Amino acid sequence: MIQIDGIKRRLFLKFVDDTCMENILQSTNGSAEYRHVTGQMSIECLEVAGMGMRCIWIANLPPEVTERSIRAA
Repeated sequence: MIQIDGIKRRLFLKFVDDTCMENILQSTNGSAEYRHVTGQMSIECLEVAGMGMRCIWIANLPPEVTERSIRAA
């Protein structure tokens, strides 16, 4: 999932799997080129944001909701 913070112009990529995130950080060495709408190129820093995995309780969940869809959300 992609989320854009409009005020600070930050882009967040949300991954379901930590392995994919780690592969991207390793393959890019933590930086990537970004082309602005003006055509200007800049080097941007890639880093992990957030607090990692969390254990949560979900109340009144219907039985037809699968574990896979909960993990993806």
